[in-house]
Amino acid sequence: MIYCDELLGKEFVGNSFVSETAHNLVHREIVERDGVTFKSYKPQDEANTEFLASEDTWFRPTTIRTGPDGALWIADMYREVIEHPRWVSDELKPLVDTRSGTDRGRIYRIYPEGTKPRKIPRLDELATKELVAYLESPSAALRDMVQMQIVSRELDAAAPTLTTIAQRSTHAAARLQAMWTLHGLGHLPPEVVRVAAESPHQELRRGAVRLSAAYPKLATGSWLAYVGTKKGSAPPVAMQAAFTAGELDDPTMGDRLLMIAMMRQDDPYVVAAAMSSLDGPKTDRAIAQFLHEKWPVETPSPEIARGLIDTAIGFKRWDALVDFVTYLAAPQDRSYRAWQLEALAYARTKIEEPMQPYDPRLNLQEERSVLHQRIQAATEFARKNDPRYSGADFVIASVKLIASGPITAADEIVLQDLLKPENERELQQAVVAALARARHPNTAKLLLIDWQSHTPELRSQILDVLLSQAGWAESLLGAINSGEVAAADIDAARRQRLLNSGNAKIRDKAVTLFANGSNPDRARVVAKYRDALDTLATDGSLEHGKAVFKQRCSACHKVDQVGNDIGPQLKGLTDKSPKHLLTSILDPNRAVEPKYLSYRAITQQGRIYNGMLADEAGGSLTLLDGEGKRHVILRRDLDELTASGKSLMPEGLEQDISLQQMRDLLAYLQEALNASTK
Repeated sequence: MIYCDELLGKEFVGNSFVSETAHNLVHREIVERDGVTFKSYKPQDEANTEFLASEDTWFRPTTIRTGPDGALWIADMYREVIEHPRWVSDELKPLVDTRSGTDRGRIYRIYPEGTKPRKIPRLDELATKELVAYLESPSAALRDMVQMQIVSRELDAAAPTLTTIAQRSTHAAARLQAMWTLHGLGHLPPEVVRVAAESPHQELRRGAVRLSAAYPKLATGSWLAYVGTKKGSAPPVAMQAAFTAGELDDPTMGDRLLMIAMMRQDDPYVVAAAMSSLDGPKTDRAIAQFLHEKWPVETPSPEIARGLIDTAIGFKRWDALVDFVTYLAAPQDRSYRAWQLEALAYARTKIEEPMQPYDPRLNLQEERSVLHQRIQAATEFARKNDPRYSGADFVIASVKLIASGPITAADEIVLQDLLKPENERELQQAVVAALARARHPNTAKLLLIDWQSHTPELRSQILDVLLSQAGWAESLLGAINSGEVAAADIDAARRQRLLNSGNAKIRDKAVTLFANGSNPDRARVVAKYRDALDTLATDGSLEHGKAVFKQRCSACHKVDQVGNDIGPQLKGLTDKSPKHLLTSILDPNRAVEPKYLSYRAITQQGRIYNGMLADEAGGSLTLLDGEGKRHVILRRDLDELTASGKSLMPEGLEQDISLQQMRDLLAYLQEALNASTK
């Protein structure tokens, strides 16, 4: 919840408050704008404490609101047990009353000493003029209720006073809310919007640009481009200018959207806003403007070129697409720029990828032939100018273009050379990514050559590629069987993916290859490890344990400000004993919440993704893998989605952690987790 008032103090305005029912506390963070998004951090004076914490274990803050009186309102559910009975073990159920506290609960009002909450007015009993006056209250909650009263009761008589507030109030939030209230009544003067768009207050400008969509005479293309790209214009204003331009039924807005995207091409959010606001006619205009080379920047970004290609295909603007690709494929001063080659690689991928019956590119047969010829000419240029002896940007773009089409034997030699350790990391990664997209028959072979010379980071990327298709995974297992790749080079998470593969051939081969290092009986593994730890003469090292955590656990867990919150929050554990921690580490599937289950998604193109289901949308879903990478998959591309029934956390970590390292890890976790709850 964002606090939208001033009673707690100026330093609290815009702060976020989060209720932590399991930990009996309320957490506060300072929220600041970061471009078009936000960032947050703990206040310095609360670095080692919390905004509100209770020693009463029944304290269960569930809901937080900014009260209309300016105080912070907190609803305390007040229960002995907050967990759902389903998650209470059978051993504990007879010992606790999971319904204890159902007859209790309270609401706290929090405000500073020496102050008093403001009186809450009866808005339904106020005259229109008195009601409108409350629109300048510092309380956003109260202002919202005032706006609802005025609009729902259709108080047209409030318009003159609202206009005055919108023009002259010293409170920017009141000005913005007055404008929206006038808009709701249908009495917002365009001049008020125009003046607000010149305000030094960022959110007021953004709101004015959004409202301008209702006034076509005001929201002209030139005006939107001006407010969205002028010097000092904030990214949120530029993004809103793009959205507003997209709402208007005016093809010339395509010119302005291209201008906004180019002027803000270093901001992926603004570029995405501009590209997603294009429709068919606007795409025609944007591409025509691009071809005239009247650019406000020296070099367009590849993201803009990709956006124009996507919208041209999506809206079936075949003539514009052919013109655009023809332009990209034409050398400039008898050479190509890196962004041209990268855009051509993307165009080939989009044009030549397998089509579905509903795909608009089915109407593109003749044009596809023309486009292929154009792109192939540029590809031959990239081949003749050996990428091994060119600048890094040009090399990466050339690799993407070459790998986007049929790969020749000569190409294989070049790509193999580029994977050698003497080349820059970014270049090596570009080669691996390009080969992954190409789905060339020899991809696995090329990636496994010189395996021993690859860095751990490059090996990790290569393994992810090899596990993304069944044929490549078989090649990886073949390399392990021949000794080209050591079984120990495959970490626990990827071993589990192979051992749980939906392909019986891969699964059986993996069981054979990893048999010596994998014990399916987790209970016996835990018991064996526990007994072995008891025989160690040395105590655990906190310093070494922290290093083990950072290396083996931080991809999914966060402790002491180290790591990522992908898996369950460890500080929420009620049992922090070494015995319980060891069991959780070595037997992660003993108790798994559904939201932490691992899923396998197979696309119609044969790509395989494994991860936790992080998000579901109408047309897509997002899997979050064990390294924190997000994979967005369109539902229309899904061939199969299967829940593994197991945790995203892999089994078999005992193969990667020695006994002493495990003792160090347990000592560090116990110390750090106990400290976090003090």
